[in-house]
Amino acid sequence: MKFKNTLIALLILALACSSLAACAGDGEQNTEENTETDAPIDTSPVQIPDSLPTPLANFSFACDGATVPTEGLEFRVENGKAQILSYTGALTAVRIPDTLGGAPVTAIADGAFANNQSLVTLILPDGIKTLGTGILSGCTAIKHLQTPLLGKDAESAQYLGYLFGADSYKNNPRDVSATLETLSLCGEMATLSAYALFDCNDLQCLILSDCIRTVEKYALYNCTSLEHIEGLHNVLQFGDRALMNCAALDHLSLGKHVASIGLGAFEGCDAVRYVTLPFVGGSRTENAFLGYIFGAQYPDHAAGYYPRKLEKVTLYEGCTDLADYALFECKTLKEVVLPNGLERIGVRAFYGCEKLWSIKLPDSLTTLREAVFFGCDALLSVQFGKGLQFIGINAFYNCDSLTEIALPQTLKKLPASCFAGCISLRTVDLGGVTEVGAQAFRGCDAIETVKASGKVTFGEGNDRVKNILELE
Repeated sequence: MKFKNTLIALLILALACSSLAACAGDGEQNTEENTETDAPIDTSPVQIPDSLPTPLANFSFACDGATVPTEGLEFRVENGKAQILSYTGALTAVRIPDTLGGAPVTAIADGAFANNQSLVTLILPDGIKTLGTGILSGCTAIKHLQTPLLGKDAESAQYLGYLFGADSYKNNPRDVSATLETLSLCGEMATLSAYALFDCNDLQCLILSDCIRTVEKYALYNCTSLEHIEGLHNVLQFGDRALMNCAALDHLSLGKHVASIGLGAFEGCDAVRYVTLPFVGGSRTENAFLGYIFGAQYPDHAAGYYPRKLEKVTLYEGCTDLADYALFECKTLKEVVLPNGLERIGVRAFYGCEKLWSIKLPDSLTTLREAVFFGCDALLSVQFGKGLQFIGINAFYNCDSLTEIALPQTLKKLPASCFAGCISLRTVDLGGVTEVGAQAFRGCDAIETVKASGKVTFGEGNDRVKNILELE
């Protein structure tokens, strides 16, 4: 019996020890979980590189080395026009001249460069009006191409595969040589046609002619290796899903005079870090939210469509209105550059932009609508412009990183719940405000300093701010 009691005691002790160990383990795990903190807010400016992109630099170098062949080039002149019949030489970089035999070069015959295994760079002149079929068929070494056409002539279907022998844009990925890195479009081409570079997923660099004003639907669909597009700022119209799945582009710099951008024109451009454009949405008046150009049909669905790396948005001067939901729930956005002349920012325009850390509002801005910065958790500072006259309710609700505010003399009234939940707010300068709405500073228990230019009346729920102001 004694042995049995001893054994039971030992078992109880062992169980107690194991329970303690388990509790200790749980305690350590909980301690680790409890000591986890959010990463510090990155307040460094988003750096936009100035250096020449590598694919463009490679093309410039290749073009500089291109020469007019002295042998292996056959042509004929008829009716005062020259046609290239064939090139069988061994040069790696070939430039076809504007004139041959005293006549302008206007045509290239079927298969003129076909199966040339030496050809790496080919520069065709602007004056080409007609291209034969498959002029580059079997050119498996070609890396750089400049051409004024992507089809038989200006009226025919324009797609890159035609030059390589494809009978449909659907065969671009099969027939366009996988070695082709750079395509430069020259001449008078005004439109990059629908499906022109459809699924050309090895192309790295595209140079658009200064004449190109329209990029039609699916023109660059699935150009997944495309790192750089030169001349994008000249384009005035983008069709639906024009650059869909251009997943290697890291920036989009559109021109000041863009008239329209189709639904999902840049959908799937997941590597884009910064965007420069004259308005957000499809046009200045329609679909006026940034998610639209990335594929969202409705603004409250936009969060799932923004590029996953998007950090900076810059708006050109001329944009006077940021519409309701303009950048709704753009969760990766760190920086926004707003233009002089902007007059209004709409309801929930920056709602849920949880990494936006700073905003400078221009002096031209008169109106900030309701919940405009609601839930911008990382927002450290707001520089208010000198012309602000209206702020909507909940405008800065739960901006829990905001530490100070200095309101302008032009603003006379703060609405209800305007800065409610700004738990880090320490310094408040009410500027010209004479009336503070109910609960405007609810939960702002860290406030230490309050200033105002004159007498202020306070609605309920603002006792702390009222008391500090009266004491000072």
